[in-house]
Amino acid sequence: MISTDTNHRPDQTPEAVTPQGKGVAWRVFTSVLVTISLAACGGGSSQEEISQFTTSAQAAVIADEPQAALVGRDILAQGGNPVDAAVAMALTLSVTLPSRIGLLGGGSCLVHDPSTGDDDGNDSQVTSIDFRPLPVPRADGSRSEYGSPGMLRGLFAMHARFGNLRFEQLIIPAERLARFDGQISRSLANDLEAFSDRLDSTLHPVWSGVSSDLPVGSAIPWDVTAGALALLRQDGIGVFYSGRAGREVASELGLDAEAWASTTPQILEIDGQGDLAVLNGTDRLYLPPGIAESDVVAALANIGRNQPVPAVDGDAPPATSLVVKGSGDFVVACGLTQGMAFGIGEPTGAFALWPARAVAMDLPLSDGFIGPVLIANENVGELRLAGVVSGSDDVPTPMLTGAQQLFEGQAVAAGDARRIIAQPAGGGVRRSLVSCGRANDDGDRRCSAAIDPQVRGLAITP
Repeated sequence: MISTDTNHRPDQTPEAVTPQGKGVAWRVFTSVLVTISLAACGGGSSQEEISQFTTSAQAAVIADEPQAALVGRDILAQGGNPVDAAVAMALTLSVTLPSRIGLLGGGSCLVHDPSTGDDDGNDSQVTSIDFRPLPVPRADGSRSEYGSPGMLRGLFAMHARFGNLRFEQLIIPAERLARFDGQISRSLANDLEAFSDRLDSTLHPVWSGVSSDLPVGSAIPWDVTAGALALLRQDGIGVFYSGRAGREVASELGLDAEAWASTTPQILEIDGQGDLAVLNGTDRLYLPPGIAESDVVAALANIGRNQPVPAVDGDAPPATSLVVKGSGDFVVACGLTQGMAFGIGEPTGAFALWPARAVAMDLPLSDGFIGPVLIANENVGELRLAGVVSGSDDVPTPMLTGAQQLFEGQAVAAGDARRIIAQPAGGGVRRSLVSCGRANDDGDRRCSAAIDPQVRGLAITP
């Protein structure tokens, strides 16, 4: 069992956690058992149980691809928290939406947990986990276009701080979909059509036959991803960094193996005193790293004074998002990308994984990838708005509606997520939002969730 303690070694292998003396035989035995359970396990709790849970807890799950949203719903219903659900959903998206994220990709997440605070008793409710795919040098030291594989270590680090269920348990839904019953969704079919030129250029046998001709509802043909997820579950995340799979990928791409293996997420507790939080009364707008470099924070501070938010030039890489709200005000919002459609170059390694294209250091804005945003009350920990915007070459005005209301002294209402999404945005903009109203005298609150219809994702709410 992998501990959720932050002192756990990310590169821990089965030899360190399996019964002594059992080694390979033990792994083969447990692999068979897990394979059987993968085939047997379905959607988790019954529809009635799940409905009762989300209604009583005001939970919400949003993903750009429906199968990933259903996985998040099931994790919450099984006793997991929003971070557990987010980890499982991100891994699932690598199977069901590989056009936008893969196991070698990256991104950033914001976690709002009102129960957290620092050692000095100060309230630090929002944590940023930054694992963007930054440039990895070549073996000869020259610059490359390949990005660091931040996602697995980023998800593991987030889970180590906040997770409840075992990390291995969160891999199983994605592995099951890759091995048995994953389907081509409408959201993926749209990407296969939009990015058909990208797939037409690949010569890899696993991906060369993938095209927009695959009908919605047909089986996912890249079941080789199940092998990568099984290796992840059995050997731990380190195998994709300093382990054999990581060394193989770095060697094939001609990259510095040490730089590849040293990929490390940046974790920052946002206390509201720096550049990543903008205050209005006791409500704060929280932003991920990369925003501060663009002067958008200063512009947001003046949004209620009729000063415009500056547009930011750049080519927007395809990205995807997920938002999970659990019981109370515990929420996670993540933006994920691999820098371009289906990554860069050719699939690599034994599992035909797409390498990520390196993104600019000042993401999420300079390359058009906005990422997660949160608005919450710092005193009582109430969530106002959580969301992700991706695929935009500038800051879309509709995303800032909630922030504008906040800075103009208006209350963010439960239905704002749907109202904001109903406002048209620029072409290619993908928005996922959860909004919650203020508690009434009885302590009751209502929340809503919405996603842009053209994404063909899924928002699950009471």
